Amino acid sequence: FEKAELLLYEEVARMPPFERKTVVLVGARGVGRRSLKNKLISYDPARFGTPLPHTSRPIRETETDGKVYYFVSREVMEADIADNKYLEWGEHSGHLYGTKLDTLRAVIRSGKMCVVDCSPQYLKILNTPEFMPYVVFIAAPQLEHFRQMHEYGRHHGYGSSRNLTFDRAMSRHGSRRARTLESLASLQE
Repeated sequence: FEKAELLLYEEVARMPPFERKTVVLVGARGVGRRSLKNKLISYDPARFGTPLPHTSRPIRETETDGKVYYFVSREVMEADIADNKYLEWGEHSGHLYGTKLDTLRAVIRSGKMCVVDCSPQYLKILNTPEFMPYVVFIAAPQLEHFRQMHEYGRHHGYGSSRNLTFDRAMSRHGSRRARTLESLASLQE
């Protein structure tokens, strides 16, 4: 893959609608990319799918390979990373985790639109005719909104329950997210 930075400006032209292969959700950390991805897939699982990640972590007794993760050795994963076979990868608690490009291809081959939530720097890998991404930028709420959430949590005793406070305060943005889900669902129509 080319190591050049992502272009800040890209010329665009009006095109007739066509079926996209990949939806890429991009946004700041904690803005709800994964939640939106999961809601979109549960909204229409016959139309949308997501790639399963790979990990070098040992498989647990209650897990099945290929259900939540693909389990591979660290050596195999490191070799594949060196061969640029991963969209993104990272290390956590001494184990590698990553999204292999072949898993995106498998979702597309199954006839589903592949939904990916990734960091913006990986768009240069996906911005190809093979993946034809429809990129959705998820903006964070205004800073004032976070201040209101903080105050609401403090006054209603949710000090340590960040998710509950966040979920309740974010409900104001629910209609905007619902419209986003509807527009994403219409991509394949």
